[in-house]
Amino acid sequence: MRIAVLAVAALLVAAPALAQTAPAIHNGDAVKDANAVRLGYVDHVNKDGSVTLIVGSDFKTLPANTVSVADGVVKTTLTRKEANKLN
Repeated sequence: MRIAVLAVAALLVAAPALAQTAPAIHNGDAVKDANAVRLGYVDHVNKDGSVTLIVGSDFKTLPANTVSVADGVVKTTLTRKEANKLN
């Protein structure tokens, strides 16, 4: 019985932390490159977490593992030169 009560108490304490999600990336958000220079604007967030953006007049898809949001700013670990090599 004590274990059940402790388990329920632990879940109640942990629930707010579990409910937090990563900051969302929205269409139109500016994306900064690894040098903190604006790379382009989000056109679409794909189901796999990758981000398609408009760079100049081209569309580039950044892999999900290179994209993050910090302090409300969408950033990539790629430089402009690396991003331009993507499809």
